[in-house]
Order: sequence, then structure tokens, then C-alpha cells
Amino acid sequence: MMGATMPWQQWATLGGIVLGAIALLYLLRPRRRQVQVPFGGLWQEVLAKADARSLGQRWRRLLSWLLMSLIASLLLSAIGLDHLGLQGCSEPPKVTPRHTAVIVDASASMKTQDGAAHIGGQRSRLSEAKERALAVIAAARPGEQMLIMRASGRLTTLCGWTTDKTILRKAVSAIEATDGGFDLQRALHAASDAVMGRAHAQTLVVTDGGPPTRDVSSRADVSFVMVGPLRDSERKHGTGIDNLAVERVSVRAQPGDAARGVLMVKVRNDRAGPVTCRVEIAADSDAKTAAEFQQKVRAVRTLVVPAAGHAWLRVSDLDLSVGRFAARVRPPEDAAWRDVASWDDWGFSVLSERKRLAVLLVTKGNLFLEAALIANDRFVVKRIAADAYDPKAKWPGIDVVVLDQVPDGLPIGLPGLRLQLAPPPGATAGSLHEAGDLVVRDHGHPVMRGVTFHDANLDKVRPLPTLAGDVVLAGERKGAAVLIAREDEVRSLEFGIDLMETDLGARYALPVFMGNAVDWLAGEEDGLLSALVMGRPFSVQAPARSADWRWSAPGAKPVPARMSDSHLVGTTEVQGIHQWHRPQGQHVARPTRLPKTEKPGLGRAPKARWRQPILPKSPEKTRLPIWIWLLLGGLGLLLVEWLLYHRRRTV
Repeated sequence: MMGATMPWQQWATLGGIVLGAIALLYLLRPRRRQVQVPFGGLWQEVLAKADARSLGQRWRRLLSWLLMSLIASLLLSAIGLDHLGLQGCSEPPKVTPRHTAVIVDASASMKTQDGAAHIGGQRSRLSEAKERALAVIAAARPGEQMLIMRASGRLTTLCGWTTDKTILRKAVSAIEATDGGFDLQRALHAASDAVMGRAHAQTLVVTDGGPPTRDVSSRADVSFVMVGPLRDSERKHGTGIDNLAVERVSVRAQPGDAARGVLMVKVRNDRAGPVTCRVEIAADSDAKTAAEFQQKVRAVRTLVVPAAGHAWLRVSDLDLSVGRFAARVRPPEDAAWRDVASWDDWGFSVLSERKRLAVLLVTKGNLFLEAALIANDRFVVKRIAADAYDPKAKWPGIDVVVLDQVPDGLPIGLPGLRLQLAPPPGATAGSLHEAGDLVVRDHGHPVMRGVTFHDANLDKVRPLPTLAGDVVLAGERKGAAVLIAREDEVRSLEFGIDLMETDLGARYALPVFMGNAVDWLAGEEDGLLSALVMGRPFSVQAPARSADWRWSAPGAKPVPARMSDSHLVGTTEVQGIHQWHRPQGQHVARPTRLPKTEKPGLGRAPKARWRQPILPKSPEKTRLPIWIWLLLGGLGLLLVEWLLYHRRRTV
């Protein structure tokens, strides 16, 4: 009958039989021993009383009967609980199993080598996080189901709901850090979906920080296990961490010379003291990874970065023919400390392959203006006379139109620049002003980069009326606008001067201005391509709408690219330069950059929205089964009965 279930009726019958047998034994007439004594008369009175006893007077040893009955009950209960599987006794109380979703941060900052020290020396924050996650698994209660997720820019479920600790440990051990950022909000939403509808559900996030979200403090089912510097709740903000990082790399062509440029590098110092660091500048036409750029170092500069701050490094007269650039920051060679976050020591930049632009120049013979356009080797200039220009005609192949003292307007659908001193029809000659000083009003606009009208001599200018959305680029010192930029369906520039009545034709400002103006009108004003934020969805404009584009990530083989309409879309968590190409020879390149929030430096965890680390309680100590306690109780009472019996025999 091992493991069988015995109904309570059978249990009551068995108990009644045993207890009835004990009572019957007590009711039987006891047989006394015959003992010969020297004086029999002494016992005559006692024997006479014994013969007169009734059946109900034989319960003098009632206590002994009760003890024996209790002993028998305990022994029967012990046997029934352990072997007979009695209903109502052997079944433990039903407990709904717990469900825990464990999220392990695998973002770029988890590569930082300042995890909790162990026998083998310093380790990464991810190694510490995996150890803490394994401790959570080991402390799981019997029947508790767990889910393992890896979170960075992407969220991946490594192991579905299971109670198998071996599978859970393998999933945690397989986690590797990426170059992407940690999206806490997205991770919590995914965990909420995973635990929805499950009883006793909770979410445990193992991370080195990350930006707290508004709904964290209101969710009692979310707890955190902190690793890295924030594992110590008493560690104060601002104590510093041994790390130098490249936050930004930008390259721009010099005004008037597209073959030379200026490189700017922004370096951040997370240490508590200033650092004199080394910045290596690398350039190559085909490199995509940090290892490839390391073989193409072109220059090394020294930069002083203040404590817990940043500094900019400027490298001028840079050859832009290669198109791809990278910068790396390093501690000084004699430094007594090491950079604990080498993953953010690199930054990348890519110049766009700027196409040649066809410019239609309509002029009465202004050779200064034509020369300023021809000076830029990217412009193909087609010059026609003013009387041959028809604004209603189609101009195929033309990217930008430049009208010099032509009363007609720009062609519909084409961007252009109008240099026009003569008032429009209906305006009076009094609208012309004697030229004073012409000053730049918007130095940050792409058209005005490197342009100055200081000491320029102008005879007359025409003040321009401004409309909503117009940007005044230059004007008289007294306030009248002279140069205006407009962005409607197409871009346009209006300049109320006549170059033949100024000395701008002999100044360097004219070719710089015309180069900037044509680039801006054609949408080519920014030669620096926007970077891909790692771990975030991206969309890159493709030169051609086709299904044969292939994507080559840094250090990876080309794969078919995803395309939506005319854009290449996707996400990446690989640092470097990504490239798309077609068999026809077209290609697109984009650099990557780290998310702004993904920094290994110390942060401050808001108390109201960020709780202290909470680990599940260790399982309770194993308790002895109830049947053992019953058996021990029965044995104890049996010992008491034996002592009472021994006392009766000896008294």
C-alpha cells in the first residue's frame, strides 16, 4: 500500500479496531500470580474485597489505558502519513508557485572593468551581474518558475519559463555584453508582458544603473540588484572613475577648399582629477573597425581634460580625400592607473561622397561670379545670357539656378539664388539704400560659414521684406535685411545687391559664399553624415530604391539589407562604420555613436525611484515530516507508561 490513498472511513475503521482491542485487553480479568506466604490469614480480608468487585470497578488503571490508546493513535497516524497516504493528513497545503522574470543588463557600460573584486583580480560589471543572477537562481524556492532576459538596445529572451535550474544557469552564463545602450523602459514593458496573468509574479533587474523611469517607483513587483560602483549605496556621487571617453568626432571641409578639412574631437574625463591624455587620429578609405583604424594612425595630439569634464581637440588642414576618420583617447604613457572602460575610447566619422552639382548661371557677363563658381571643382557651371532664360522652361539635369540681375523669377521646382538690386515691378527707386556696413546676422547658418562682409565696399543695397519663416542671414547695421534664406517646397536665397557695384568679387568671401550657397540650396550643406545610435532603430536614405542592397556591419560578412520605401532600416549594436552597397557600385557608409545615457561614470540613483538591491530570500530550512514528530511523541508516551508500570510493580 505504499503511496496509496486511504479514505477516512477506512482510517476510522482501523483506528476503532486498534483502540477496541486495547480496551478489551484492559477489560479482561487480570490473572494474579500465586504467591506462597508464611501467614495466609493476613490476606483473607483482601481476597474477600477482590471477589466483590464489579465489572465497572476494574478501571482503576484508567490513566494507563488512556496512555496506551494515545500511543496507538500516534503510531497509527505516523504510519498513515508516511506510508498509507491518508487523505486530509498527507497532502501539504497547496501553494501557488512564484514567477520571476530576471533581466540582465548587457549594455556597453557592463564591459567596464570595475566589477566586485575576486580571487582572479578585477573583472567586468557583466561578470559580477552574471554571478548575482546565478545566486538568484540558486536561491529560487521549489516550484518557482523563472524567465531570463538579456537587455541592451535589443531585448532577447534567452530562456522561457522553467523550473530547471540547469537550463537557467546556462542561459545566464551565455550572456555577452554589446556596444548598445540599456533601454530600461523597454525592458520593463517586455517583462510586464511576460509575467502578465501569472500569480506571484515579480521582475528582478540586474544592472549597473541606467536612467530610472517614472513608473518604477509605483511598481511594487520590480526590484533591482546593482553592480559596479552603485552596488555600494553609501558611495557618494562624484568620487570619479578611471575612464577617458571619446564622445564625438566631427569633420568638416574648410570654406573654399573641399579637399582639406577640420577635425573636432570631444573627450570626456570621468576621473576626479585633470588628465593630460593622448589622442590618436586615424584615417582610411576602407577601414570599418577600431582594429583596422589602429593600423592607419595619421597624427597624435596631447589634450588636457579637466576633472569630471570634457575638452575639444581641433586638428586643422586635414586631408579629406580618404573620407573615413576615427579618434582614440589614451591615458598618458606614465600613468599609474588604467582605463577601466576601453570600449568607449573610440569615436568615428564619415564624410559623404558629395556629388557634382550642375549650376545654371544666368548673367549679363559677370566674370567674378562665374569664377567664384568655377573655383569649386564640384560645380559644373552652364552659363547662358539673360535674354535666353525662360523661367517656365524645363531645365533637365540642373541642380541649382543662379540669377544675376535678372528680373524673372526662379524656375518652378528648382532651388536658386537671386542677386537682384533692381526693385521688383511696382516698387519705387526710393527703396534703394545707400549702402552702409553689411553685417552677418546668422553665423551658424550653413550659407554663412567662413563668410564675413567686414570692410566690404558696397554702393547700394535693396532692403528685402521678410515673410514668416524667412531667415535673415545678413543686413545693414541699422537693421534692414539684405540677404534672406527661404525654405518652402524648394530652398531659395534672395540677395539685394549687385556684385558689379561692390568689391566682393575681389575678396575671398565671394567663392566661400557661393560654394556654401550652392551646397545649401542642393541639400549638400553638411558633409558630415549623421551617426547611427547603437541599439536604436535607424533609417538611412538610399541613393536608389532597389532590393539588392547588402549590409556589411563592422567585422561581419555582408547580408541582405532591410529596405522600407527608399530607406535602409535596421538596428545595430556593433561599433564602427557600417556600409551598404549594390552590385552596380553604389554604396553608403555611416559611423556609429554610443547613446548619450550610456556612460560608465558614476551616477546618482534617485531614492524615490530606485530601490536598494533586493535578493529573494533563501529557502526555508527543511523541516522534519509530521509523522516523525508523531512517532517521537508515541515513543515518549510509551516510555512514560513503562515507568508507571515499573512503579506499580515495585511499590
